[in-house]
Amino acid sequence: MGKTVKIYDLVSNNISIIPAAELAPDMVEADVVGVGRVWISDKDISLDGKVKHAPFNEEKRQLFRQLKSALDEVYPKTLEAWEETFRKDSDPEQEIAIWLHIASTYQQSTAGKKLTLPQRKEYLMTILCCSRSPREHIFEIFQPKVISRQEAERVIELYHSK
Repeated sequence: MGKTVKIYDLVSNNISIIPAAELAPDMVEADVVGVGRVWISDKDISLDGKVKHAPFNEEKRQLFRQLKSALDEVYPKTLEAWEETFRKDSDPEQEIAIWLHIASTYQQSTAGKKLTLPQRKEYLMTILCCSRSPREHIFEIFQPKVISRQEAERVIELYHSK
């Protein structure tokens, strides 16, 4: 058998082991308190909880405008929703930095290219996989369908070159 990974079910508190090649696209690697490094479904990650931080200042809100401007065509979200998401995060500074990197990579990857909306969305999906998973697992959990694997590899390289 090839490489295996631990899957943690947050509802049942069970850990199972599966081949890495069977990871679903919505799986992310995470450090779970009391469990360790495991893969969980991103649907199990809830930011529906309480706001942990005060409203951000205008300087931070300008960053949210940058995110909205860069990603709105493929990830439409209001400025208020961007801010609320970060206010609920345990480490908003780090999460904002990750999203700025995602947006920058997306803009650089798509600049000057005539792409359809499905292609643009797949560029973003590739970048999101980079932000959530180790480089060596990306093609195990995400198989591009409307952009070539070679183009996806260029996006991955760009994401990891910074």
